Amino acid sequence: MKRDREEIIEDLRKLIASKGYIYSLCMIIFDDFHVSLEDFHKSNRYKKLNFQEVTYVIGLLVQDKLDFSCPNDPDELIYMKKKTYELMEELHTTYSYIFSDYLMKMMKDPDPAKSAGDISCKNSSVNFPSQSRQISFHLQKWERLSQHIFFHHQ
Repeated sequence: MKRDREEIIEDLRKLIASKGYIYSLCMIIFDDFHVSLEDFHKSNRYKKLNFQEVTYVIGLLVQDKLDFSCPNDPDELIYMKKKTYELMEELHTTYSYIFSDYLMKMMKDPDPAKSAGDISCKNSSVNFPSQSRQISFHLQKWERLSQHIFFHHQ
């Protein structure tokens, strides 16, 4: 089920406002950024939060008064840590909705001029005689779209 990005961010805000969340964040930072050289090759960076993501969470955390009280149960810390990863992953997927919607539109109508939609591309009205040139054209549009989304939605 596709959830709206604002809904996910609101859930993240509620989680961050939970009692003792700052300790879960400390666990995340320690686990994700402190790796020994011996274990570095075992590290999976896709299962960890990166610097920008942690900065985003900290930004949400400092918008309200910090709560340094300890949670009632240590299991709550583990739950909040796990839920942070889940919400951040879900937030990431909302950015792929734009790509998937565009691809579906492109698959329904492979004509480059029609499937361009809101994507501005100076070659969108060109009629390509060969399918390989048409695929190349769509790949170029895909690259432009991904760059646009990456730079304008950070």
